[in-house]
Amino acid sequence: MHHLNHQGQYRALYVNIEGAQGVRGNADKGINAICSAFVRSAALYLQDPGPDTWLHSKGHLIEASDRFSALLAHWSQNDPQAATATVPADDSQPAVHPTVLFLDEVDALVGDTLISLLRQIRAGYAQRPQAFPQTVILCGVRDVRDYRIHTAHQKSSPVAAPSTSRPNRCAWAI
Repeated sequence: MHHLNHQGQYRALYVNIEGAQGVRGNADKGINAICSAFVRSAALYLQDPGPDTWLHSKGHLIEASDRFSALLAHWSQNDPQAATATVPADDSQPAVHPTVLFLDEVDALVGDTLISLLRQIRAGYAQRPQAFPQTVILCGVRDVRDYRIHTAHQKSSPVAAPSTSRPNRCAWAI
């Protein structure tokens, strides 16, 4: 993350979402915990209060099943660095830096929380790079494709990996 941000071509963020594991299969509380971890990381690593402001003003009104995806769209479209960048010679708007998101401890999630997270990542794929991270990297010690999820509705179901990322233990490449 620091290396990518230092290069100045990307806006990268690392978010540890292990805290969402504590709510087990409660997707609403799990997504809330993931969104909270995201805004704390944005404030800490990027000195960007925008996601926190958005989450508390508009994001809390959005259903949990779409909240994280909407937060990522907001973050991808609102680059504080672009506002201070030099306007190109052709008088167009300064380019927003493509966003790169590292989600760590994804393998700590279970049940409906994991399913909701993966579905929201998959749903945002078509909006990238303008309104969704260019790259989402899922980090953990287990491969997401190997999960079988126990949900309230089904005894066991396989998890489909999101098409926006290569769900390996951790791929540190773009």
